[in-house]
Amino acid sequence: MKLDHINIKTDNLEAMTQFLADTAGLVPGDRPNFEFDGAWLYDDEGAAVHLIKVKNAATDIGPVDHFAFRGEDLEATKTQLNDLGYEFAEQKQIDTGLVQLFVPGPHGIKVELQFADPAPAS
Repeated sequence: MKLDHINIKTDNLEAMTQFLADTAGLVPGDRPNFEFDGAWLYDDEGAAVHLIKVKNAATDIGPVDHFAFRGEDLEATKTQLNDLGYEFAEQKQIDTGLVQLFVPGPHGIKVELQFADPAPAS
């Protein structure tokens, strides 16, 4: 099994789309002609995030805390997030060396950006 996509409800489609473009590099793309408003955001492999516009996400959002993407350039990503005005928390997993950036976004949903240890032990 492989994750196909994540579906997020939002009452601010534009802000959520921009947040995911800024933090995870996702780009809006083709979406079927559903009877409700939304957007599909793509990574290199396909539609990774589906957004559905709702009237009030504060009462309609479920228990999603965060979802993660793997990145390739930790320092460039940190610079980009700072330049765009996003706050983030950084932590390093002691066992794996994986560096994680947690970026809060609309509706309290966080994006986790994962990076291999930039200075692996020799």
